[in-house]
Amino acid sequence: MSAGLPATAASLPGLAVLLDPARLGELFADVLGAPPVTGALRYKPGVSAVVRVRCPRTGAVHWAATTASGALLQKFAGRGRRALDDDGAVLVREAPGAAGHRVALGRAGADPELAVHLARLDPRLARGLGHGEPGTLLRYNPRRRAVLRREGPGGALVTKVTARPSPVDPRLLARLAAAGIPVLAPAAPPRPLAGPGSAHVLHYPWYGDGDLAARAGGDPGAPATAGAAGAALARLHLLGPGAAGSAPRGAPVEPRPRLRALAADLAALDPALAAAFAAAAEDVLAVLDAHGPGAQRLLHGDFSADQVLVRGPLGAAAPLRLTDLDRVRTGEAADDLGCFAAVQALEALEGPVPDAAPGAGGPAPAARADPTADPLADPLVAALLEGWAAEAVPHGARPPGPELLRAWTAHHVLARAAEPFRATRPGWRAATAGRIGLAAALVAAPAQAPAATGGRADGAARAPGPGTVPAGATVAGSAPATAVPRGAATASAPAGAGGPAGAAAAPGEAGTARRAGTVGAAGPGPGHGPGPGSSPAGAAEALAHPVPAVVEVPEGGRARVRRAWPADGGRLVLELEDPLGRVRAGESVPGPAGRLVRLSPFARDLRLPGLPAAARTGELVVHRLSRRAVVAAPERYVKLLARGRAPRAAELSERVRVLGAAAGLAVPRVLRAGEHALELAVLPGRSLHALGAEGPRGEVDAAWAAWAAAWPRLARALPAPGLLPEHAAEDEARTLARWAAHLDAFPGLLDAPPGAVSALAVRLGRRLTGLPAPRRDRAVLHRDLHDQQLLFDGERIGALDLDTAAVGEPALDLANLAVHLDLRHAQGLLGPDRRAVGRAAVAAVADELAVDPARLAVHAAATRLRLACVYAFRPRWRPLAQQLLDAALADGPLDPVRPGDR
Repeated sequence: MSAGLPATAASLPGLAVLLDPARLGELFADVLGAPPVTGALRYKPGVSAVVRVRCPRTGAVHWAATTASGALLQKFAGRGRRALDDDGAVLVREAPGAAGHRVALGRAGADPELAVHLARLDPRLARGLGHGEPGTLLRYNPRRRAVLRREGPGGALVTKVTARPSPVDPRLLARLAAAGIPVLAPAAPPRPLAGPGSAHVLHYPWYGDGDLAARAGGDPGAPATAGAAGAALARLHLLGPGAAGSAPRGAPVEPRPRLRALAADLAALDPALAAAFAAAAEDVLAVLDAHGPGAQRLLHGDFSADQVLVRGPLGAAAPLRLTDLDRVRTGEAADDLGCFAAVQALEALEGPVPDAAPGAGGPAPAARADPTADPLADPLVAALLEGWAAEAVPHGARPPGPELLRAWTAHHVLARAAEPFRATRPGWRAATAGRIGLAAALVAAPAQAPAATGGRADGAARAPGPGTVPAGATVAGSAPATAVPRGAATASAPAGAGGPAGAAAAPGEAGTARRAGTVGAAGPGPGHGPGPGSSPAGAAEALAHPVPAVVEVPEGGRARVRRAWPADGGRLVLELEDPLGRVRAGESVPGPAGRLVRLSPFARDLRLPGLPAAARTGELVVHRLSRRAVVAAPERYVKLLARGRAPRAAELSERVRVLGAAAGLAVPRVLRAGEHALELAVLPGRSLHALGAEGPRGEVDAAWAAWAAAWPRLARALPAPGLLPEHAAEDEARTLARWAAHLDAFPGLLDAPPGAVSALAVRLGRRLTGLPAPRRDRAVLHRDLHDQQLLFDGERIGALDLDTAAVGEPALDLANLAVHLDLRHAQGLLGPDRRAVGRAAVAAVADELAVDPARLAVHAAATRLRLACVYAFRPRWRPLAQQLLDAALADGPLDPVRPGDR
């Protein structure tokens, strides 16, 4: 596979060895004896890669890994060695041709994440696992899971060992089985086989003679079995989400965020493929948006023919079990049915792919089928749909129509677009392009449903509404559209205006589109945006409210107002999301009959002349009219600023990057700077905001620990006088007074007595400035520190938007971060335990820097009042802003983060 390395391979030099079977086999010739067979690749650009390795001579199974950090690789190796008490269980050697980088090879039983659980289950099993013994190791994904067959007194067992606690709730499976759903429920084997008991280990009885996918080829009874599986799936769906009771289950998949994240992953492998993926995704999303949400069901979550275990001869009466309900969640029925169809369509296109394919480079396997062939006509798919309808229709459920089924099928094909790379298949780029082309063809195909599927629940398919992208565009020739890299946080609001820039619309906001936000931004059309003395094109109707939740768009549809900033002359500068999900700039101005809201053409701004060209290279994620815009491209961020500001921002960014590197922090490197724009490198990792919302708890803890270790070093790294600007308490008091005046200037946004907000700002300003300047602590400041500005790549913390850095009181940054954690909790974006982890880290840093608790408290109070004013101009969060203001005016408890509060 060395000829097909991903675009980001240079960020991980050992990857070339890992994916070249000849070099890998030569490096570990004493163990492998020949070029191995690889698969199940996990690749984190710039961080690590791990792959399954099978020795063709002996059948032994290993894992191989490489990391950017030698310490991390030694950590992997140490875990496996300690679990097996065997230093020879993992070998670490210098990567040939990559000086300073190393590659590890370990036995499957010494997996760095699984070894401890395998050893607790059965030390003898762990030591022998992967040595080529027949039938024991059924599946193995390094650092994720191992599936074993074990013999017991009552018959064979299947044991699943997972790195994370198993998502399957045995209570839910028992409840489904009691309701007549043929699911494979966990078993309770005798004590010696069961081990000590662990959330990482589940046992199932061995069932049947294989799965439907493996047994279907050429068997005339296969369609009838697929029909029976469809009926069983319908019974699961008909139970509804409430059937899960208190058992954990996943939330419905939101196609747009999911496809955006997948496009970001693909951009790290091949930017051109990512652009084609984004174009095909827009076509898929246009169809899904046009149909709207369907009835919510309890779903399997990953349904395909290999999830149907069958016993005896195939046919309608063959006993079967639905298995692998690890991803059970809620959603619409077409999601599950489309998943089944997608897997069948991919097999028709490419043929069955072995579990572990050779890793050598070379041409892709020849396609086996016409990608425009209708997957709904596949015999197994058609039978499944017919069986589903026969079971569901008598209970009042209407089958999804063919257009919707094809769209969900295309969605699941795109979700598997990078599988050829993860399988280390030869010619993975061509195979991925074929999958993208298949998805595009599916939504471009005319609707010709098999008779058994029935029609739409509403009787007819609706045409795409205003602002939807028409279906039918092909991948070739589509406008490049690149998604925001996952984990690289979107650019934040200006200093002091923290909070999620692109949060989804709140329930009840009229005119907001389902699944708002595009996967990629197409190139802007002709025209020029507003500048001084010229207004944005496209005036909407006069509005009474200064910051409406939605406004009409001149070209049709409605745009959602994300946030607003007060400007001179009673104007408000608006940032909106239009019906295409694109970021748009506009303004709200006073008029004789109320306020007029006018929108600028997409990516047009006379004060930001480089914006149209930059927007063609990526996704416009921020646009503050005449002041600032940010474009996210695959390997860079472009910040466009008003004339003359970019060089100063670039200079500050580079100065702080040097300080950050010395402190062990990653700070984006300035790639290029001009009069109007600067380009910044993308940092790896996920934001602490995203980790707090959905990341594994262990990773959340590690991220905050890494921040708490690094931040004091940056804070103490005071540069020579004049290298960074000063930001004193007086400056912070003026910022607070300015925002209070903004709120007082727009009565009705929040409920408060006249002048009360400004009066409180004055009192807090006096407290801020009451401490004489010589007695105030001094540190390097971020000035807008919150959880979206911090990234974690598994080892190191990165910080974004340091072009506002200054020297001032460390209490300002710490209070801002702590109050934002409280805000995230109030927004429903952060659970109480994860908020506590973050606040404890802030307290630890305050303790380390010896920050005065009284200064921390007054800065926290000022931050709360400022955020109440800022969020008053964000329609979605206005009720939360009212709560913040009420608490501030009532002079309630400040609940500061105190040093020593661990």
